[in-house]
Amino acid sequence: MSRANTFEWLKRKIAKLKEFTDRLVEASDVHYEAHTWTALKLIALMWWVDVYTRIIPRYKRAYWYVDLLAGSGTNYIRETGDVIIGSPFIAYFFARKPFKRYVLIEMERKRASALMRRASHIGMSGLVDVYTGDCNELVTRINLDKADHVLAFIDCEGLDVAWNTVAYLLEKRSWSDVIIVFQTQALQRTLGRALKGFPDEKTLTRFVGDERWRKVGNVDELLQLYMERLREFRGYVENIRVRGEYSLDIILACRPGNYTSAWNYLKRKFSYITSHDAELALRICKGEFQALSEFFPDLQSKLTDFLMN
Repeated sequence: MSRANTFEWLKRKIAKLKEFTDRLVEASDVHYEAHTWTALKLIALMWWVDVYTRIIPRYKRAYWYVDLLAGSGTNYIRETGDVIIGSPFIAYFFARKPFKRYVLIEMERKRASALMRRASHIGMSGLVDVYTGDCNELVTRINLDKADHVLAFIDCEGLDVAWNTVAYLLEKRSWSDVIIVFQTQALQRTLGRALKGFPDEKTLTRFVGDERWRKVGNVDELLQLYMERLREFRGYVENIRVRGEYSLDIILACRPGNYTSAWNYLKRKFSYITSHDAELALRICKGEFQALSEFFPDLQSKLTDFLMN
């Protein structure tokens, strides 16, 4: 696995994130404002949706996709001006076999309306339930008893989702998969403030589920604590670090099995790329190659590195 091959792989994945955008934009001009690192966490979701829907349909009939922070269904990338597909429609377009139900929760009414319009526009309205409000309050109202298996995506922007909400999903369907975005860089600041006795204390306790966070010294220890809590419910818990201008971790919690080698493979891929590479790939896909030196002063050395390794 070389850096050059990994960058080519990244370009192909970035192109897929743009593949269905026109159809989604036709239905609404409401987008979630995002950044280049957003593309990387969506690639991770796309990857696992593919793996999940190759395997689970062999054993389960009613497998559902649950998105606790669904957004508007599209993302506007500030650095490049691109619009890329959002997590709910990644689960729809990139599933090998369609999920039997899509449960989407979004706090902001305008985004939830855009989500519903887009779902209707592409013909999935009969498969989707869109809820508007706080996912921590709404998740227990969803009748998950009708689902044989669930893939839940929790794209935290910070401390949005309480531990009790995560634990509910893990307990309710004890065999299901959960992907959680852990905002590592943002939580470093939050942890520092909480350890000094600022109001972040209560919020962090709500996020972690108890006050064990008081014993950690940095955000990586906080991440490990959070993953230890997930291991109370799942045998396989592994994170992928997104590096670059902004760092975050994508955590998969599922039952152990041979299929987890696919997540380990993805983790190795991500060790070669950063959010800067995602921006480079987005701009190449747009045909901005001639203008790239304006954004990447070391472009020639980067390209040489890609080609020589």
